[in-house]
Amino acid sequence: MGFTDREKFIQIMTTMITSSVAKTIPRDIRLKQLEIIRNNVCPTVSNSEWSEIANDINENKDIILSSLAKNLKDSKDSKKVMDDPKLLALDRAVHDNISDIDFDKLDMTDAPQEVIDWIKSKKSN
Repeated sequence: MGFTDREKFIQIMTTMITSSVAKTIPRDIRLKQLEIIRNNVCPTVSNSEWSEIANDINENKDIILSSLAKNLKDSKDSKKVMDDPKLLALDRAVHDNISDIDFDKLDMTDAPQEVIDWIKSKKSN
């Protein structure tokens, strides 16, 4: 079973938002391109569904960034880390992979202050 038109369009929109190539294209051009793709690949997605999907993507982005900020803040508290197996797993993953992160290439445009502060603390180590 393949993706529905809605699922395809969600993936297309997400790719358009996250692609480093697409990000270099002015917003108005990306919107016109999305409209053409939608009409050709996902013709059953209406304008109202498009708007709903865009709103959901933005809401989910906010959820992800606030969760990231909260978890990074909580990870500074060793008691919380030791009491929460998921935070402990996150702490281990960060520790094991920190050398693979190129902090200078991170796009911090929409990052919450807690994330920026965490990045700065890791860059100085």
